[in-house]
Amino acid sequence: MAVTDVRRSKTNDGFDRVQVFVKNFSGNRMRIRYRFNWTDQDGVEVRDPDHDAWEKTTVDAGDDATLTSIAPNKKCFDFKLRMKRVEK
Repeated sequence: MAVTDVRRSKTNDGFDRVQVFVKNFSGNRMRIRYRFNWTDQDGVEVRDPDHDAWEKTTVDAGDDATLTSIAPNKKCFDFKLRMKRVEK
């Protein structure tokens, strides 16, 4: 699994939105869990209890997927995408 592109934009009400495009280069279906951790301008993580859980998705061999997140508040400055492969 590799990140192939990252796009940032703003929602209509001014929140940062990020789309991370990933591709499964392996020959097997891959199950992943992922979550976005947003940070403020000082690098301090901004907690978001409504979106604290890991999301899950499956990406077939050779396929692409888009992982999307909207910042929990307007003071968010940057983000980290955390991904982990789910074994059977």
